[in-house]
Amino acid sequence: MTFPTFTSTQTDPRARGKEFGTHLRERVAANLSGYNDLFEVAGATPAQVRAWGETALERSADWAPHLADEIAGIAAGAGLEPWQVAVVNARTEILAAIDAVGHGECSTSVVLPQAGPPRTVQTWDWHDHLRDAPLLWELEPRPGHVVRTFTEAGTLAKIGVNSAGLGVHFNILRHDADTTEVGVPVHLIARRILAITHLD
Repeated sequence: MTFPTFTSTQTDPRARGKEFGTHLRERVAANLSGYNDLFEVAGATPAQVRAWGETALERSADWAPHLADEIAGIAAGAGLEPWQVAVVNARTEILAAIDAVGHGECSTSVVLPQAGPPRTVQTWDWHDHLRDAPLLWELEPRPGHVVRTFTEAGTLAKIGVNSAGLGVHFNILRHDADTTEVGVPVHLIARRILAITHLD
């Protein structure tokens, strides 16, 4: 299976988001629709989903305003409200809040040979009706620092690597301490990690 690739030309967060949302308008809307269907089947009401999206956007704006700006840009380009794009980015937290239980998850493998660079692979085991959501996105959070992420339409990051040599995998893990409270989405945390330019 091959995935579409999108390369951003903008470095300003809001402009980069608007460019992404404009070029991938239909995919972003379809991804939101697919998650709304999943949330409904799992027992969430539209009002709950909106409240979770608004909370995620508010927490994100406090933690990383530039990423909230990028979400707002995607929304403007895709003809959506910012809270709707925040829902796509907070889908992991929303599924945890609903206490949706799946059957299995992604698998990750990393090999660290004594000579040569690390080698790594990850599966993306997810819902079939969301099979058109993934894409490869290349961007520069700042000039000269390249991030490549395998993500979903409208989501700021997921699995990825950057030009500083840092890579991020993404697996959902549950814990007894999980709650229904929605905070900063893990997808934004992955994006902020990939924006790191120096590895100490």
